[in-house]
Amino acid sequence: MMVKLYQTQLFFVFNLCTGLYSTLFIAPLSEVDERILRARGDWNSPGNKECCMLRRKSAVPQSFFNSVHVLSNESVFREKSLSMLIAPFMYTAIML
Repeated sequence: MMVKLYQTQLFFVFNLCTGLYSTLFIAPLSEVDERILRARGDWNSPGNKECCMLRRKSAVPQSFFNSVHVLSNESVFREKSLSMLIAPFMYTAIML
């Protein structure tokens, strides 16, 4: 049995005060060749490229406690289901 890999993009706004979120954009699923992902070099850190681009665009300085955080589904690539997304260094979790 051949396993296929798909990816999508999701943009949402999460209000820390109310705990509510709204979805801004969901891209359709597209099939991805795993060999191409591994060759790109960002396989181990999905979202890292986008995070760096947001920092540059907003002129956010690099520091230990970053203003831009990446919520990753990296464990899905390891065949584990996520029950929540946790923002590092913040008291924020999104239950799935």
